[in-house]
Amino acid sequence: MNFDSLKVGEKYLPFDEKGHYIGCFQPIYKLYPDLPRFFLPQKTDGDFAYFDYPLERLKGHFSLVFDEKSPKKGDILLFCFFTRGNFPKKVLHIGIMLDFGRFFHSRRGKLSEISRLAFYERFLIGVGRAE
Repeated sequence: MNFDSLKVGEKYLPFDEKGHYIGCFQPIYKLYPDLPRFFLPQKTDGDFAYFDYPLERLKGHFSLVFDEKSPKKGDILLFCFFTRGNFPKKVLHIGIMLDFGRFFHSRRGKLSEISRLAFYERFLIGVGRAE
């Protein structure tokens, strides 16, 4: 794992070099370049389902560890900011655990940044470990 590849203040790039929409997965693929790509589904109107990372589909990419209390450096943090009734949880944001209670993430319209996990902890729905 090369944490030097994660640069604070880097511009958010929603598409990879081949034009696939990768959203906030950008830093994940920098840290784990061999991780299989997870592409967002394209809707019938040609737009992308920006907020539609089905948790079950992500399990094929990560060895999920549902131990939200003790994520380790390099773990992939999965967040859901709201739920709709009894629908399956959707991962709406993703980040990389650093140390000292901080994580690295990239958001649409923002530069990549480091945030305190304590602020986002109530939205954490899973901790993934790349295999």
